Amino acid sequence: MTKQAFLWSSIGKFGQQFLTISINILTARLLLPEDYGVVGVLAVFVVVSTVFVEGGFKDALIRDNKLSNAAYSSVFFLNVSIAVVLYFILFISAPSIADFFNNRDLVVYSRVLFLVFIFNALSVVHTAKLIKALDFKKIAAINIVSSVISGVIGLVGAYFGFGVWSLITSQVLRPLLRSYMMIVKTSWVPKAIFSIEEIKPLFRFGINLLLSGILGHVCANILKVIIGKFYTFKDVGYYDRASNMQGLAMTSLSEVINEVSYPLLANSGDNKIEVFKRITRVTIFLCVPIFLFLIIVADDLIIFLLTDKWSEVIPLFKLLCIIGMVYPLAVLNNNIIKVRGMSRVVLINELIRNLLLLSLVVIFRHKSVYILVLITVVINVVATFLYMISVEYKVFKGCIKFEGLNILLSLFASVFPLLFVYGISILTLPLFFKLSLQGVAMFGLYLGIIVLFLKSLKSDFKALLK
Repeated sequence: MTKQAFLWSSIGKFGQQFLTISINILTARLLLPEDYGVVGVLAVFVVVSTVFVEGGFKDALIRDNKLSNAAYSSVFFLNVSIAVVLYFILFISAPSIADFFNNRDLVVYSRVLFLVFIFNALSVVHTAKLIKALDFKKIAAINIVSSVISGVIGLVGAYFGFGVWSLITSQVLRPLLRSYMMIVKTSWVPKAIFSIEEIKPLFRFGINLLLSGILGHVCANILKVIIGKFYTFKDVGYYDRASNMQGLAMTSLSEVINEVSYPLLANSGDNKIEVFKRITRVTIFLCVPIFLFLIIVADDLIIFLLTDKWSEVIPLFKLLCIIGMVYPLAVLNNNIIKVRGMSRVVLINELIRNLLLLSLVVIFRHKSVYILVLITVVINVVATFLYMISVEYKVFKGCIKFEGLNILLSLFASVFPLLFVYGISILTLPLFFKLSLQGVAMFGLYLGIIVLFLKSLKSDFKALLK
């Protein structure tokens, strides 16, 4: 079951991200950076509201193995009710949001885009039930189909000149289609039951995750707000594309790790530490070479995919790739803390990370977009180390040494392949051929080094897939 869970979660996340990015690349060639900037500044409201609607209940539902149908039904109705209330609050607030960014068009854009978190609320419980059952095959199919349909409709809209509306239509359709298919495929229908007593224990666990989630998503999107307020929507568009390109790898990896490791750790009994170590080693040896490779090929990759009009994305993308190397590790450390029931520790860590990030971003808001992104990178690296310290003192001794050693080993294993890739980059070759050759060289050599010198990593991977 673990092997199938990992396989289908990977197919779902990477398939969805790959198809989304592929369609977005074609769309980006048709639209302007300003179009993405308009949607980008509204992203913080969408993601924070979605987290608030979820309320930490999804993780709480996955963690608890003795829930009644009344509990599931109560959470469903609570999520939907919160979503509807929040939508009307933001609907009324739309003119104020538009005034803040000095763009009256945001009134109608936001009122349509904010439907996203209502549609997301409809499938929170259904998603939790599928994750809990490790039915990632079904999740993968739903995510891929909803992404393709919504993406193609958005692409067609961009082709016919609908601009910002093509992006908004795509983003609204995706959760609507996803929720519809989730409801149909899970065959679970909520009963007409609402019990506060059923919700209380879930809320006690989920409240800290809710607060940390809101903080995390505010800070993950605060740069778009700051850039939109103090710079231009074009700059927001550049940052948004850099973030989305980096997210193809980082978001996919972190979500696969989160979806598979959390239920796996929660159900591993007394073997949690050993399972955690194995997942950690595999995570590090996947993430480090991928993002180092992306940093080296970034110049050619961005121009090849998005054309010269998006060249301003390149330096931002390189910086964000540094976050990609450490963020999935932070997610994993976060999960081992959560399955131990210490959601308060998660909240404290997120408070430290996000308050520090918010403070520095506000202080240096007038410097440059590059400086703001650099601050984000530094804070995320520090936050990952903070999670390592928490695991060291709350879960098992030796965490810092264990993870630090494996990071160094992965860097060492990447040196020769990266030098080879860099050598190819200075050659005058067609971009597609050059990038393909670099990819084959990098991961062929890297896998060869692992097979020859790091056989224990191979055994870790096999053990997780049993």
